[in-house]
Amino acid sequence: MIYTVGSTTILHQFPEVTMGVVTDYCKSKDVLAIDTETSGVDWNSKKILMFQIGDDDSQFVIDTRNVSIDPLKEILESKLILAHNVKFDYKFILNNYGIRLKNVWDTMLAECVIHCGKKNVGYSLNVLCERYLGESLNKSTRSQFSALKNGQPFTIEQIKYGAKDIEYLTILRNFQLNNGIKHNNLEEIMNLENRAALAFAEIEYNGMSFDTEAWLKLAEQADKSYIEKEKELDYLILSDPRLQSFVLPGIQTDLFGAEPKKTSVLWSSPTQVSKVLQVLDSTIENTNMRELFKRQKKYPLIKTLIDYRKEGKLVTTYGKDFIKHFNKHSQRVHTLFWQILNTGRVSSGQRRSKTNPNQAPNMQNIPAIDKYRNCFKARNGWKIVTMDYSGQELRLIAQGSQDPIWLKAFKEGKDVHGMVAALIFNIDISRVRNKPEFLRGKSYRDVAKTINFGLAYGMSYMKLADTLNIPQLDAKEFIDRYFNQLPAIKKFLKSLGNYGKRNGYIKTFKPFRRIRWFEDHENLDKMTNRDRMIRLGEIERASKNTPIQGSGADMIKYALALIIEHINEYKFHDKVKIVSQVHDEISCEVRDDFTDDWVIVQETLMLEAGKHICKDVDMVVDYTITQEWSK
Repeated sequence: MIYTVGSTTILHQFPEVTMGVVTDYCKSKDVLAIDTETSGVDWNSKKILMFQIGDDDSQFVIDTRNVSIDPLKEILESKLILAHNVKFDYKFILNNYGIRLKNVWDTMLAECVIHCGKKNVGYSLNVLCERYLGESLNKSTRSQFSALKNGQPFTIEQIKYGAKDIEYLTILRNFQLNNGIKHNNLEEIMNLENRAALAFAEIEYNGMSFDTEAWLKLAEQADKSYIEKEKELDYLILSDPRLQSFVLPGIQTDLFGAEPKKTSVLWSSPTQVSKVLQVLDSTIENTNMRELFKRQKKYPLIKTLIDYRKEGKLVTTYGKDFIKHFNKHSQRVHTLFWQILNTGRVSSGQRRSKTNPNQAPNMQNIPAIDKYRNCFKARNGWKIVTMDYSGQELRLIAQGSQDPIWLKAFKEGKDVHGMVAALIFNIDISRVRNKPEFLRGKSYRDVAKTINFGLAYGMSYMKLADTLNIPQLDAKEFIDRYFNQLPAIKKFLKSLGNYGKRNGYIKTFKPFRRIRWFEDHENLDKMTNRDRMIRLGEIERASKNTPIQGSGADMIKYALALIIEHINEYKFHDKVKIVSQVHDEISCEVRDDFTDDWVIVQETLMLEAGKHICKDVDMVVDYTITQEWSK
């Protein structure tokens, strides 16, 4: 049954009720569904036009241009609230009414949890209604709301549309809970994702202050460096007798007065670059960075080409156009998160599209050098407190493998990389930083560190050889020595790989036990022998990687949930704001007079999150307190 509140016209199809009726109904329910229709997608400048609340029995469509939803504050902050993509609605509710949701179920996130790892699933509300209910929602009505002018009343179609969006949420949650979540024992991870969603929403909502002038100076420097690297590449062509076929026979003039081009190579073109590299080395099959890194010491042109591409990344992704992300209404830069990737990690950023005119920056890929990070600043009278887990993945490997050497090293606070190096190369710990000639400029410890971290990504000896620029036979010998000295780690990783190949899925550590599916596992018998072996190799590597990376993601999300719940419980919103989450790092903007107190709180909560997963290995948190965001 659809009811309207605050309608400007009498619509006989839908009874008109007061907010008192709405609150009385909602108080009697434990679970309520909500949705919003807004005048745009930027919560900093746009308004909620329609607010819908109810369940599958009764839906209340409130015209918020005429009626405030303030009477629902206590209800929204105390009941279990269902929403689809709750972050969107939450930010508008928070900005328009100062209401903070505390307990949510996001049907979009639930679907991501149920189908994690699968491709082309589809997570829109319309897809879910078709999948579970056989119903199709007409989403074309959505675009009509932003076109409403001067209090223009809602149409019957718009009211039905708004009501339908919440009518199905209760039913969908029941399907998800009983057919996917409980069936696969995913209650813990679903609860975590719902709790973390509110923290990610706060990060998106808060954004970070941004120094556009400083950024433009960096962009100008990057432009100059990019041009200089291109000139260096041209010079290397001109000075190498083998590459004279790429030298122009005459001077290539420019109508706009730019310096004449003396070579025919367009360095931004992989095809043209490939032709140059083939002349230098016929074994170079492509121009990807992996191939280039292997040969950079042998060919100065390749080393310069790598530098040129790095500068190009700074120009194209982090150049002058980046300041378009600066929101003139909030005076800050805001990102958007996709909360669940295959491993459980998040991604940041969103490209502009027809359906979404917003373009959000990828804040997780901001160059990890201070001159870029320092462009993001705390407001006056505040500081940025940044904390990250030290050696998170290594500690997770120690927890999972129960390797006695690693457990002892972490317990005693010793240098794990140095200890491993001493074991692999049978040398005294005092020599691990030496750089013998056969390691080609690398130290013993460098090799051990590369293997230690590579384990979390299923690194093969071939990959190790590429990374260290050493012969494959040497790389294989180092890994063999490694596993001979650390058999518990070898057994742990092998068991993960076998589990994934055998079952077609892999799980993260207790208590969350996120599942990543390998959906084509059931089709392995239909593949050719070659394709089956390739796919099993991919599954094996992913099965070794996901429990480590995914458990790290679970840990950081649990820390975020604890932090936002602490802020809410003690009403610290005027003292602390979560502003960033990058990999294993969380940054909060904290009022100057509260930073010392907050450091203790955030460290305690992050360590609590670590202990929730790593029972036998203590996590360590490093932190900085700065005026500008720093690495």
